[in-house]
Amino acid sequence: MRTLIIEDNVGIRTGLELTLQMDGHEATSTDCCEHALALLESRDFDLILLDLNTRGISAFEFMKRLNAVFSEDARPKVIVISGSEQIEFEAKRIGALNWLRKPFELQHLYQIIKPATNCA
Repeated sequence: MRTLIIEDNVGIRTGLELTLQMDGHEATSTDCCEHALALLESRDFDLILLDLNTRGISAFEFMKRLNAVFSEDARPKVIVISGSEQIEFEAKRIGALNWLRKPFELQHLYQIIKPATNCA
């Protein structure tokens, strides 16, 4: 599973990247949506873990651009990560597959990404 992590908190970003790599994912991370869009132009990803509050363009603008570039069949699955109370509503609003509320346990992370893993 090729996973792109977009998270501005360096501790969370690094922890997710290392954890997923140890589990066999090809994980790449960045702290801003603009860099993520550039990565998507040159590499294929199956899954995106997207923090709602990143540097640069908003997660909502990122999703608009992602949806404009990829057909539904070719688009990476997106799971939104946030500490917001409104995360479920926001994730559905931008078309994410699922959501993960911070702070989270690794077991919950795997429960959330498993359906995306099975789809790829």
